[in-house]
Amino acid sequence: MRNICISAIHTDAGKSCVSAALCYAFGFEYFKLIQAGSITDKSFVEAKVANLVSHAPGISLKTAASPHVGMIKENVTFEGLKIDIPKQNGVLVELAGGLYCPMDSKKYMIDYIEAKKLPTFLVSRNYLGSINHTVLSIEALKSKNIEILGVIFSDEKDELSEEYLKRQYPNLNFFNLKNFDKFGFENAADDLKKQILKVGVRL
Repeated sequence: MRNICISAIHTDAGKSCVSAALCYAFGFEYFKLIQAGSITDKSFVEAKVANLVSHAPGISLKTAASPHVGMIKENVTFEGLKIDIPKQNGVLVELAGGLYCPMDSKKYMIDYIEAKKLPTFLVSRNYLGSINHTVLSIEALKSKNIEILGVIFSDEKDELSEEYLKRQYPNLNFFNLKNFDKFGFENAADDLKKQILKVGVRL
């Protein structure tokens, strides 16, 4: 399997839920690029996926805010593009925030995807304004020639919004990750796997 990236239209879109589901379903190793805050996405994914190979985050910050804020408050410096992925293949890289969340004092998350040539699943969530955010994110990825493996809607379905986006982007793959609390984690992950395999996405 290739290394892949989990990006999103904004923070709290469901990246960690999607990451856990894909690690469980396909056996990816997990790597959080930058962890900001005391509650870790790494711990969430580890709790969901038994026997997960989970790597230490590329950078860990205590401040629950955009990494460029954490750098200032904690008086640390780093260059995000110099963060190495632990292995050459089979690693799922979960980003922080949305595509244009600052990665450090100069670069954005989308710059990391572009520099490392990572194919990405874009995580979306249905809410008022999400079509705008999803379209802007898709267009941003396309503008940098980043391979979009698919758009994954997390949590609750919104048929009208999702069908609109599918009409606008007939050549993109769209998937749904069911709510863990309603359907159970393993069932939701298995269902997502079936959707991905059905359309032949190359991982």
